[in-house]
Amino acid sequence: MIKSLYLGSILAEYIEFTPSKISMDTELLLDTNFIISLIDLNAPESTNTCNTLIDIAKKQGYRLSILPETINEIKYLLQAKAENYNKSFMVQKIYTEDIYNACDRRNLTKVDLERIIDNIEQVISDFGIKKITNHTLIVEEALKSDSYEFYKTKRQSEISAKHDAIALHYVRYKRGNQNIKDFIDVKCWFVNNAVSRNMINNNHNKKFQPEIIKADDLLSILWLSNPNINSLVSANNIANIGLSSLLSLTFTESLPKTSIS
Repeated sequence: MIKSLYLGSILAEYIEFTPSKISMDTELLLDTNFIISLIDLNAPESTNTCNTLIDIAKKQGYRLSILPETINEIKYLLQAKAENYNKSFMVQKIYTEDIYNACDRRNLTKVDLERIIDNIEQVISDFGIKKITNHTLIVEEALKSDSYEFYKTKRQSEISAKHDAIALHYVRYKRGNQNIKDFIDVKCWFVNNAVSRNMINNNHNKKFQPEIIKADDLLSILWLSNPNINSLVSANNIANIGLSSLLSLTFTESLPKTSIS
């Protein structure tokens, strides 16, 4: 019954979206938290969501990419977790979306985290994700932009602020620096798997498609838009993924924050 209601809510939410085969000439730029989930350093439900989306995207001909800045942010995040590993007991036991909880679940040590850091670029490549090169001009424009100034007030580190500004400018560049109204016309998405639904997407006009999309939302739209996907992921699996995401979100947002600014 609950699964049926959830699937009904998907249909209701996208009732104005006319299902049609989405163009395969689409690039999915993957965010840090997406990769963290993909390599099973998040909750198992998040890992399932991201792996399912990767499988569908590859089989449907989507291009998967990652910025070198994203790889650096992943390394920075994992290194910080490794350095504070012995201080993480409470986080390991409570916060299901945290890397430390995944370490506890998988019996990973500090040394294991450091090994993942050393091999992360190869692991990403093995998933069929291409590292972007020759984007110097995009970086230069991003670091002079209002977006960068905005993210410096929202992110907890300089590296994260730079990363988000560069990612958004890359997506806008790939879209031809144009505002796009219809989902099917979007040629590039910044795919996020953050815990919070309140993704920071500055200066977004609700009349147009945002640059950022959440992994489970994208999966739901692809499922609606392409009947062939039913052979890759069932309605039951879509419901399980969406409900798990909602439950995890509700639980996580009920807990106190792990950091206070």
